[in-house]
Amino acid sequence: MSRPPIRSSPSRSSRDRDDILFVIQNVEDMGNE
Repeated sequence: MSRPPIRSSPSRSSRDRDDILFVIQNVEDMGNE
């Protein structure tokens, strides 16, 4: 349990990762515009 697989990562980590990707996509979109 101290080292769970990435797929079994807690929803908290998954949500944080999604938020980071979402921010990166927004920055790229703004740069393209």
